[in-house]
Amino acid sequence: EPLTELRRFFSTMAEHHRLEKAANGFIRGCLLGNLSLELAPQAPVVQQHLGRIFDEQVAVFAELIDRAIKNGDLPQQDAQQTAENAIAFLEGVVLISKVRNEPEVISAAEPAFLRLLGLATDG
Repeated sequence: EPLTELRRFFSTMAEHHRLEKAANGFIRGCLLGNLSLELAPQAPVVQQHLGRIFDEQVAVFAELIDRAIKNGDLPQQDAQQTAENAIAFLEGVVLISKVRNEPEVISAAEPAFLRLLGLATDG
């Protein structure tokens, strides 16, 4: 079930950061995001490689979103653009969580993530 996979990705990410904070006392954030911020501007080869990795992530999300649309679980939309937006949203949420050292930032953002996918939420 593609929508279940998308939701599970979000909840798994939130749990990972909660466990990381409990074990280490801090949140490291996303390795790809950290490398992008620190190395990509100075190293074009690294920038290109990270770009390909992000493109792969977007492709996985786009495929899940497209399947969810075909299943009737999500409204009709541009799956590629929604996937781009979802990855950007997730990277931003993890960055803010890291800066605040609060894994709850991720869990609190789940309703907005679902709205970004086109689902109505109570939050």
